[in-house]
Amino acid sequence: MLKPYKRQGGVSLVELLVGLAVGLVVLSAVGTMLVSIARSATDILGSAKLNHEMRAAMDAITRDIRRAGARNDTPLPDVDRPSNPFTVRPTPTTGPMTDINILDSGQTILMAFDNIWYDLATDSKTAGVIGYRLDGGVIWVKYCALNFTSSGDCNTASVGSAGGWEALTNNQITITKLLFTNLGSFCYNATLPISTTNSPINPVEGLCSAAPWTDYRRLLEKRLIRVELEGELTANDDFKATHAQNIYVMNDRVVDK
Repeated sequence: MLKPYKRQGGVSLVELLVGLAVGLVVLSAVGTMLVSIARSATDILGSAKLNHEMRAAMDAITRDIRRAGARNDTPLPDVDRPSNPFTVRPTPTTGPMTDINILDSGQTILMAFDNIWYDLATDSKTAGVIGYRLDGGVIWVKYCALNFTSSGDCNTASVGSAGGWEALTNNQITITKLLFTNLGSFCYNATLPISTTNSPINPVEGLCSAAPWTDYRRLLEKRLIRVELEGELTANDDFKATHAQNIYVMNDRVVDK
């Protein structure tokens, strides 16, 4: 005896189309989420890279400014301390570069100290100069030997020349601002005893070149250099970062009359 025919189960065309539509919606949502995650990761990496590069540049600048004027000689008697050549400020456009000079409307700084320049000819370290400047969206650094008797490639007049300057930051970031100022520095009258012509005895804000005293033997200039740094990613200027730091120079400048 023949068994009755049984219809096979399945889905209709309408049901199939509805299922495909639901699947496409799910896939679209997943794809959008993956794109969003990838974009967020790119943003995080870009921001981290920008901050890392700018922080590294700021750390290098801070370290060198803080030790500007350092001297490796045996400590001298008090009366001889002003002979430290690294606290002598020359005429801005002549002579070898010594002490700290801020130039180019605050976009360049040059500073001198001992034992940083390696001389291959003598296999020894000598005094030298380090400079930082902003040019073309890049921070440039320069290391060179210091000559106290003649004008060489480290003098302040040669800051704008291309020779010897090397890029500190890479082309993946663009530095939009590098500014050096000495606002916050103070001048102290170290002359004893205090007389009526060299009063007041309280420190005055600013460099000792603008000090009010007319009768003094020694002034101390306690320097504060403020560095302001701004930059952005070259590939996407939506990513910006700003860093600023006040740096106290460890070696005071001594000014004797």
